[in-house]
Amino acid sequence: MAGLALAVLATGSLVAYRHFFERGVTYGDARLEPMPYTDAPGIGANTFLHLESDKAAIDRELAALKAAGIGIIRQQFLWEEIEEQAKGDFVNYRDGAPTWARYDAIVTAADAAGIEILARLERPPRWAVNDWDPELPGSQSPPDNLDDFGDFVEAVVGRYAGKVRYFQIWNEPNLWGEWGERDPDAAEYAQMLRVAYTRAKAANPEAVIVLAGLAPTTERGPRNLSDTLFLERLYVLGAQAHFDVAASMSYGLFTGPHDVRIGERWTNFPRAVLWREIMVAYGDTAKPIWATEYGWMALPDGWQGKPGIWGDHPVERQSEWTVEGIERAREQWPWMSTIFIWASRWPSETHPDDPTPWFRLMDRDFTPRPALLELAEFTVEGPVAGAGIHQDTNPAYSFEGPWPREPSELASLGLWRTTGQAGARMTLRFEGDSVALLTYRGPEMGLARVRIDENDSLPDLVPKDHRGQAVIDLYASEPEPLARIPLASGLPAGIHVLEITAVGVGSELSGGGEVVLDAVVVSNPRPIWPYVLTALLWLLVALGAAAFLRPLWDRLPGAVRRVRLTPGWPGAEIAGVPLGGLLAAGGAAVLLAALPDGDLASPVTAVRAVVLIYLVLLAIESPAAVGIVTAGAQFFQMLVPRIGPVAFGVPELLLLALAGGWVVRGSYRRRVELHRSRFLYLGLAFLLAATVAAGFAPYTKFALRGLRTGVVEPLLLFVLLTTYLDRRHGRLLLGSLAVGGLAVALIALFDPLFDRVITVGELPRLRGPYGSPNNLGLVLERALPLAVGIALMTRQTRFRRLWWGAALVTGVVVVATGSRGSWLAAAVGMGMLAAPWWSRLRRRNRVLSLALLAAPAIALAGFLGADRLGTLFRAGDQSGATRVWIWDSAWRMIVERPWTGIGPDNFLYRNTAFVDPAGWREPNLAHPHNLLLDTWLSTGLVGGLALALTVGLFFLVLHRAYRRPAVGTDGPLLIGAAAAMAAALVHGMVDNFYFLPELAGIFWVLIAYAALHLTEGRPGRSIPELGLQVVGGAHYPGGKVAQRAGSLPVGPEVDGGAGDGDTDGAAQFSTKA
Repeated sequence: MAGLALAVLATGSLVAYRHFFERGVTYGDARLEPMPYTDAPGIGANTFLHLESDKAAIDRELAALKAAGIGIIRQQFLWEEIEEQAKGDFVNYRDGAPTWARYDAIVTAADAAGIEILARLERPPRWAVNDWDPELPGSQSPPDNLDDFGDFVEAVVGRYAGKVRYFQIWNEPNLWGEWGERDPDAAEYAQMLRVAYTRAKAANPEAVIVLAGLAPTTERGPRNLSDTLFLERLYVLGAQAHFDVAASMSYGLFTGPHDVRIGERWTNFPRAVLWREIMVAYGDTAKPIWATEYGWMALPDGWQGKPGIWGDHPVERQSEWTVEGIERAREQWPWMSTIFIWASRWPSETHPDDPTPWFRLMDRDFTPRPALLELAEFTVEGPVAGAGIHQDTNPAYSFEGPWPREPSELASLGLWRTTGQAGARMTLRFEGDSVALLTYRGPEMGLARVRIDENDSLPDLVPKDHRGQAVIDLYASEPEPLARIPLASGLPAGIHVLEITAVGVGSELSGGGEVVLDAVVVSNPRPIWPYVLTALLWLLVALGAAAFLRPLWDRLPGAVRRVRLTPGWPGAEIAGVPLGGLLAAGGAAVLLAALPDGDLASPVTAVRAVVLIYLVLLAIESPAAVGIVTAGAQFFQMLVPRIGPVAFGVPELLLLALAGGWVVRGSYRRRVELHRSRFLYLGLAFLLAATVAAGFAPYTKFALRGLRTGVVEPLLLFVLLTTYLDRRHGRLLLGSLAVGGLAVALIALFDPLFDRVITVGELPRLRGPYGSPNNLGLVLERALPLAVGIALMTRQTRFRRLWWGAALVTGVVVVATGSRGSWLAAAVGMGMLAAPWWSRLRRRNRVLSLALLAAPAIALAGFLGADRLGTLFRAGDQSGATRVWIWDSAWRMIVERPWTGIGPDNFLYRNTAFVDPAGWREPNLAHPHNLLLDTWLSTGLVGGLALALTVGLFFLVLHRAYRRPAVGTDGPLLIGAAAAMAAALVHGMVDNFYFLPELAGIFWVLIAYAALHLTEGRPGRSIPELGLQVVGGAHYPGGKVAQRAGSLPVGPEVDGGAGDGDTDGAAQFSTKA
């Protein structure tokens, strides 16, 4: 009950988390849509430049704002000043100068400073309001005749066409004091908005009309009206047709920028989320919201004036919150593209009791306050695009070469940029987890190279060419507008630079080399940890409940409990493992690989789910069979079927089924089936070190992926193999590896038929199902000694010939890979296998054997010719120089982070920052080509030591087992396993040793084989605190070798399971368990 209560509490917490932390946040790119007017500068400031009479002071203030990254100002254009005396009269009666002069100077200065203007049109002159009150000269009373205001709007918009783009209609019409001390009337304001919008568009169709900023308030009338209620009334009245941008006032007031409370009662920074929800409810989803007033107040120490209603915070907190609020909007709210800080500077003296000016960014004498300095540091590298769909006019873009902007009906917002010149480049500075290209694909399109942070590998969703460059082919036989091409995901926190360079014609069918930029899509994923944590808690509850269901199973009829999932034919066993189980698990694995990809709801996925369920049940009944097949499947990590949005390799799915069976067995028996050994403790130390390294990795996504596929899953496979196998299964375990290698070699033999041969110079090289011949050589050099070792120990002539045939095929393909490292490694492995036989030969026979060994090499040289063979054995060639450069890069990374390294699978993405300039031809190498450097960088110093001790213990255990008097026919197999590891070590000095999923899996299978030969097993011991049972080593009391946790038959009793003899470690579904 306690577990159930905890799971229910976690579920309630998840609901609360979604309500508070995810409300209003846009996750992923599925809900993003093109939104106009998000190309305005992201950071603005409110100014009062009309109060400044000194032009030099205006220029100075604008220069200070521009230096701090502020690209737009919200500036009052007062109707009462521009048309003061009478309708159509634009002359200042005091000096006879045009009333436009002051505002002309502001527009000219802003244009010179590279700053845009949001012109705030408000405050009627006395002649426009009959009941104008001289006691309230600053009244915001609406004019008696809205056409008078419309004439003024048309005059301002027309005068500044081409210089001022954005115009805001009035200010805070939801407040009594800003509506002529009358009750706010949304219908009256909607009429004003309609007139202003119509007249502005008539003067300049390109003008952008911004809704009046609505003051945040919780009052519901009659004097002041809630901003959300006022906004909704405007939508009911249809006013959304008469403004292009909504305008909130997003003050933080008493709480910070990370406040997650959203509701009518809260007037805080995220209140604009309520606005967005109203706009979405009325279908107005493609309209942005600008925060036209934003900030926190910081009164000076010892303030004696009015307390104000806006809160008070230390000046340091004010500056930090100002930046953090902008960051939050950039990350979470793509609909809030521009934020105007309140305010820049008060040019004139203010009342000493007035707290309002203490929002300001700079003092009257232009002394910057901490918030302005913080902004300058925050924006020092230039504009940055956050989450959203960003058109080419966003200030974060830059272009090199011809990228003309052209109208097109196929573009998302009617305009896009295009180029047909190779080398033309576009860059975008952005901040986000994922990035995609919104473009056009068609018959005349060409190639585009993609880089992120000057790295070809960070665009991990883009195919790579033979040089490791990320290149997208925009050719399509039919036009595909609005094509969204994913470029990268899982990028680390921080600002990135996307580069897209036109390459030229790609497909031979393409009619040109055009590249179209419609927009770039930046998004962030939904955090999954709250959902994973909740699911894990419910899983634990389910497992606990399963244990209590055991009596129900015992009450089922015997015929049901005796049903077996292992096929009855063939009835033979191999080392106690039913051959039918091996064939069933192998067939299921082939079916998983052969089924096509499918969506979550597709029939293919349903079939795949049925196969996985069968494998889990088979793992419950015969875990040894599933474990053996999983070990052999490590060669096929490249087979990754996609199930909806996720993709897992076939070996991963097999491991998942095996682990599922392990969990069910343990839950049913109420104890953990686990074999402890020194290998396990070293593996756990290796896992801990790799986890710490991943936690400090620069690129977390790739580090976690490398941790999962290179450490967690292979180590879990080791645990399960050593739990369910004993020493008798050693031949079967290594045989599965040899068969897996043979299957890969046979596939490689068909490379010429499928045009998969890679030619280096004039030398053809096989690569099989892998991406390169070297990768094929890395796995086969491990399988070859195992096949030879099994052939040497097999007594039956028929089977011995089959294994020698397998070894021959594997060896031929090793040669055909053209990998010098694999040749050397295979030679070392074969040498180790031949050493015992060699030592017993006479001198004459040794010479003869050397001649026999040399004959194939001579024949190969004669077949290839001296020139072809010479390409593989040039002294001082590019390959050797590349390794020196990359070792130097790796060492400099180690010097920078000696304890934790850079984390798993991070070398490819960090190498460009460390690579020697002489190695510019090979910037996209995924690992340092040395096992010591690779392990140190991937798992840190502790991880490297743990792996080294594991390898040392491996050789020590096999050496002792080989020297045992009772070794019998296992001698060649022991040497074969040692030879496989030695081959891996030799090649690992100049290439990859461990950190590929297939290599890591094979490594831990070999370690599992060695663990089966440990003799220091202990009987199971209970753990009172947990009520669990840990099963010990390979020997039980009485000296009889038994399966430590053998097969779990679905029947009344256990009769040997996966092994004969005592079944103390086996579980059963019966009353006799």
